[in-house]
Amino acid sequence: MSGVTRATRSIRRISRRAHRPPSAWRTLEQRNRQLELLHLAGQAIGSSLELDQVLTAVLEAARRLLGVAAVSVWLVDSATGELVCRQATGPQSEAVTGWKLARGEGLAGHVVSSGESLIVADSHADPRHFRGVDERTGVALRSILGVPLRAKSGVLGVLQVADTSLGRFNAGDLVVLEPLAASAAIAIENAQLYARAQHELAERMRAEAALQQHAERLRALLRVDQAILAARSPADIAAAALSHLEHIVPYRWAGAVALELEGRSASVLATRVREPYQGESTDGVPLRLIWDVRELCEEGIRVVENGPHSHVEAPMVARGQPIGIIVIGLESGVAFTEAHRDAIREVASSLAIVIQNARLYDQVRAANERLQLLSHRLVEAQENERRYIACELHDEIGQALTSVIINLQALQNTADPGASKGVLEEALNTARGTLEQVRDMSLNLRPSLLDDLGLVPALRWYCDRYARRTGLAVRFLADPIAERLPVAIEITCFRIVQEALTNVLRHADARAVTVELRRTDAMLDLLVRDDGRGFDVTRTLEHATQGASVGLLGMAERALFAGGHLQVNSAPGKGTEVHASFPVPTASAHPVRPT
Repeated sequence: MSGVTRATRSIRRISRRAHRPPSAWRTLEQRNRQLELLHLAGQAIGSSLELDQVLTAVLEAARRLLGVAAVSVWLVDSATGELVCRQATGPQSEAVTGWKLARGEGLAGHVVSSGESLIVADSHADPRHFRGVDERTGVALRSILGVPLRAKSGVLGVLQVADTSLGRFNAGDLVVLEPLAASAAIAIENAQLYARAQHELAERMRAEAALQQHAERLRALLRVDQAILAARSPADIAAAALSHLEHIVPYRWAGAVALELEGRSASVLATRVREPYQGESTDGVPLRLIWDVRELCEEGIRVVENGPHSHVEAPMVARGQPIGIIVIGLESGVAFTEAHRDAIREVASSLAIVIQNARLYDQVRAANERLQLLSHRLVEAQENERRYIACELHDEIGQALTSVIINLQALQNTADPGASKGVLEEALNTARGTLEQVRDMSLNLRPSLLDDLGLVPALRWYCDRYARRTGLAVRFLADPIAERLPVAIEITCFRIVQEALTNVLRHADARAVTVELRRTDAMLDLLVRDDGRGFDVTRTLEHATQGASVGLLGMAERALFAGGHLQVNSAPGKGTEVHASFPVPTASAHPVRPT
């Protein structure tokens, strides 16, 4: 039943009693005032879509209509089903506001559950009354009148009036309060729908703004990726990334550092400064070396709070390995958001991949250049070796054999036995020398001892022979090796020792050399150490890649082809150590040797 219908019926009842005594006229006047107040309350309640203003108007209208001590509005929380006191007037109203009742709890809960109005003459005698309210407020409200706030969507809550006196309310008060509750329910539902619409509109606007920001960030990241891909060197790549990152994350300064964790080395790729860092810095950027970068990788991004000098550190990780960091000084007064964190993380990831690819490209290019150089040197070495063999055959062996032939021919033409004895002796000596030269050439090309007895005897023989010929003190140390090693490893070790000892004789100016062969369960280590003058390994390798010398590169390539690794340790005045390591398979895995 609507509030207007009930009000009309009230007027009709009052009109039928107009012929009654003066007390009836007083009642009629009271009802007229109540109707006037209901009309004014309806206008006030319906004039606003703000829930708090609507509830304030409802409370004021109920208080003026019935002249009670306390009025409250309880609304159902749609999320929890609890009944919540949204507003109240009267003694200790602030203590009641915000109070929550479980579903069906108290007199108000009963009104919501039943959907019917309720008049209670003495709340203390009603077991449904929740005494916690009296205890909290310290006010004993004895008479209570509750009317459900019913709308199209159902019962929204309760309009409840209370007084300290007993039996304060009757059916006439209910007739007055129900129209007010009906109007209030409509206004409350409209206010709730309006608030929900406003909330949804705000959420939609926030979502659209976030979507627009995300789209702009993606466009900026696309520009970063395009700039990165257009660059060539790691330094140019980092500079392009930092330049475009400024449009996504406002910063005062930024820098990128490449790290080599194994070698404990670092290099500044790029810096970009709008406001230099006031303190120890590199080009205005505090690029401290973060050797615990693996810990930083676990954190993802680290924000270092330092007042106006706060900054962000982000790792650059490629294929699971940290290769550098990005350091960004945050703009003062600009909040560091999750969107900024995501943008830095994405730029660092893209930068790491591209820098790693650039490094790999440089490594492949250098390897190809080195391979071409080695191939060219190999052809030269083959030609030089052939020329050497040809010269030896022609100049030494050829002349010696010619001398033997001439002597033998002279022997044929002489009849003097004494003279023939001298010629024969000279021919024998020449033949013996020629045979020794042939043996030396054969041993230098490939000693048969290596094929027949293995690596350890071959190296011991070669070191002894080298010591006799050069006068250097050569010490050979080897672990017992019961089984034969793979053919490729034996040949490679022998050639590395040959090349290393040749370099000692040519360049080291050494007095002593040590050759060691160490065997573990799975590895074979070959070491050649001298006490010579030493050299700068990095500079020598750079010269070698430019074609100045291929001795070191040749040893490294031989070790690599045999599945091993070669490292040269040296410094001026510190001597030199050549260390080659090879993984050694089990004896059953060795290839069959030629017979």
